Amino acid sequence: MPTRCKLITSFILFLAAFLPQGSMAQKSTDEIAQAIDTFMALHAGDTPQACEKAAARQAASIDADELPRYVEVAERILYTPACNSLQRAAYRAIVRQLLQNGGDEMALLRYRYQYDMLTRNNEGEPAEDFTYTDMGGENGQLSHIRADYTLLIFNDPECEECAMLREAIMTDPTIATAMAEKRLQVVAIYPDLPTPEWEEQMLHYPALWIKGYAEDVSDLYDVRQLPATYLLDARHTVLARNATVSDMATLITAEKPIK
Repeated sequence: MPTRCKLITSFILFLAAFLPQGSMAQKSTDEIAQAIDTFMALHAGDTPQACEKAAARQAASIDADELPRYVEVAERILYTPACNSLQRAAYRAIVRQLLQNGGDEMALLRYRYQYDMLTRNNEGEPAEDFTYTDMGGENGQLSHIRADYTLLIFNDPECEECAMLREAIMTDPTIATAMAEKRLQVVAIYPDLPTPEWEEQMLHYPALWIKGYAEDVSDLYDVRQLPATYLLDARHTVLARNATVSDMATLITAEKPIK
């Protein structure tokens, strides 16, 4: 089927599943999920800003009584720990409409927290500053780190995925060169209070890494699933979230450092 026909077909499916249709029966969970998947496919080539505007228009067209069901399904599909910038943008627009519609404040509480997280530390935006405590008991601040790039890793030393990420970072030649040339600073933060296990594991981390903990950092950063990574430029603008090590190495190579 030609590309144009595919787009038209997808758009028709989207209209049928996503938009309200008067007194027709409520959409099933599967129909709502299909509508969201179709919407994301239609806007896969958009910028996050354009995707968010489109999602806002569609969310505003959904009956206020039906919107909570759409949000529940969208949360499962779009608000995953590994969600990309387009998924975050679309979900942010849907949650914003839900909050604007109002309702039971207790029921909306979790969505207010989600919306707060969705408006922080996105690609192209400044990373939130925070204070951490290093292994020597000294306090430091993210904003005081000076390097062309900062790789911020929220991790738990006892997490297997965190160990795999650490190994991948340590063995990547591009990242190793950038660290040796002091163009890249890796900052490993435990998002909780320190434990004896954490202190023991930190002894096995590279000496060039900044290693610390920050108990309340989950109020600023999405650390639902560890490890969570944020690659920042010299001004601490977010370049990438939860990117692969290979993609981060490519960005470090391709990006022209800010002077």
